[in-house]
Amino acid sequence: MRHKNESKMQEIKSVIEQFLLEEQTTPTISQIAKRVHFSASTVHAYLVEMNNRGMITYGKRIMETDVSRMFSFSPNPTAILSEGVHCGDPQEQTAAIEEFVNLPETIFGKGESFILRAYGDSMEDADIFEGNLVVVKKNLTAKQGDIVVALDEDGRNTLKRLGKIDSKTGKATLEYMNEKVYKDKVIETRLNTIQGIAKYVIKEI
Repeated sequence: MRHKNESKMQEIKSVIEQFLLEEQTTPTISQIAKRVHFSASTVHAYLVEMNNRGMITYGKRIMETDVSRMFSFSPNPTAILSEGVHCGDPQEQTAAIEEFVNLPETIFGKGESFILRAYGDSMEDADIFEGNLVVVKKNLTAKQGDIVVALDEDGRNTLKRLGKIDSKTGKATLEYMNEKVYKDKVIETRLNTIQGIAKYVIKEI
């Protein structure tokens, strides 16, 4: 094949990008060939030429375009728990996974996380309202002032601000953040019941 069709090159480039969006992985040569109706050997020749022209980066273990380099897919999708976490009086959580989503590392950073739907009104002074999605990072060391997901004395989960900490006994208080409704109200807990630290809130504006 002596002449490479310019429009076909653009089509192959688009296929790579679309496949990444749909499957969250790069396509094989055979998968590209099926979509552009070429033989695998012809697609390979096109990819080599496109690499030489700087249209894509193509090698033994890489296939990227200028657009696909901006994609950020986590190898461990984040679970949204449909029952969420209660932000009023603590409620038992049913850890039913509603769906999995990919959080871009450029915005949410690395590390294991989960997402909870907030209910109740006890965190409104922290700008967390019922229905908001709260991104919780696991395996972090919580400090006073952090908003955490923890268990109360009855083993039920809740989203609150971490208050006073007694490092000797491992006890801590969880503070409500709605001064009008829950003035000075706290919950007693233990540091080892903290399941994660709330880092982001996703909401409509």
